[in-house]
Amino acid sequence: MSATAWLIYNEAKKYIGNGTIQLGTTALKMKLTNSASNASTFTLSTFASISGEIRPAMVEALRRAGPRRRPPDSSPPPRR
Repeated sequence: MSATAWLIYNEAKKYIGNGTIQLGTTALKMKLTNSASNASTFTLSTFASISGEIRPAMVEALRRAGPRRRPPDSSPPPRR
């Protein structure tokens, strides 16, 4: 699964519209989830109802594993 454009939950739209959430001043939360998550269900109304969270221990293990190695670029060097 690849990253996509940010989408806003229906409940958040309501709070942005009525001024409860003020973009630029209100702290917003984020949750990193796996592909089995229900995060794409835009009718969710609480942060806790999002499933499939990638826990901090998992994130730390991924960080320690380091970046994936990319194969060397086979394109010719740029002309000067």
